Amino acid sequence: MIYDHIEDLGTYKGLHPNLDQALSFLESEDLESLAAGRHDIAGDLAFALIQDNQLNQSESPEFEYHHRYLDLHVLVDGKETIIYGFGDRQSTKDYDEELDFGLETCERQLKLTIDKQHFAIFFPGEAHQPNGHAGFGDDVKKCVVKVLID
Repeated sequence: MIYDHIEDLGTYKGLHPNLDQALSFLESEDLESLAAGRHDIAGDLAFALIQDNQLNQSESPEFEYHHRYLDLHVLVDGKETIIYGFGDRQSTKDYDEELDFGLETCERQLKLTIDKQHFAIFFPGEAHQPNGHAGFGDDVKKCVVKVLID
């Protein structure tokens, strides 16, 4: 997991070629002008999902995880809490290979706040719970960049 200032996003170039393409996209695009939906960066190797989300008012015991894609969360408007799950983990929904998605509970949690100044990256296998209410409004516009890591 990486949690950092948006101005430092470019320092993560070199970790993976697909991530490099995603980071170049984020540096060059005006995310505020993009319509909701999928925006290809490099086909299925990297793509951005622009979302208008209503934030969850209560926390869930379940965390999502992926095996093939990392998630890079950037807020376009608003504030959001994302919870990182770690420690002992127990599956609550079997991993679906086609969707690259599974659910589990986690023994420990770390709350992160993302906004226009901060971002978070969750690598394959890292449990996370996005779309949490951060006390600053009920809705956010966000960009989740999915990056294939093989």
